[in-house]
Amino acid sequence: EIKKGNDSITQLLSNITQLKEKINTKNDVIKTQEDVINNYKMEEAASKEAYLSLKTDYMQSTRREEILTTDTNQLKKKLQEAIEKIEQQDNALKYMHQTMDE
Repeated sequence: EIKKGNDSITQLLSNITQLKEKINTKNDVIKTQEDVINNYKMEEAASKEAYLSLKTDYMQSTRREEILTTDTNQLKKKLQEAIEKIEQQDNALKYMHQTMDE
């Protein structure tokens, strides 16, 4: 009877040990899954940061392009005005030479 009791206790201890091992294995799996989730979260955060950086760069580039376009248009206008003045002066000189020749 005592032997049966000892065998039962030994079997229970063995079962408890197996259950502990299963629990530890499942805990390891959970920890691994949590690590994977945390890695994804870090990658997501890094991706968002990279996206925002690219978006900022794009917006700054677009703004610089607008400024350059405005500056270019102003320079074109000033150049056209300068050309018109030169043409007026040239015409005035031609007229003066023509008048002097007559």
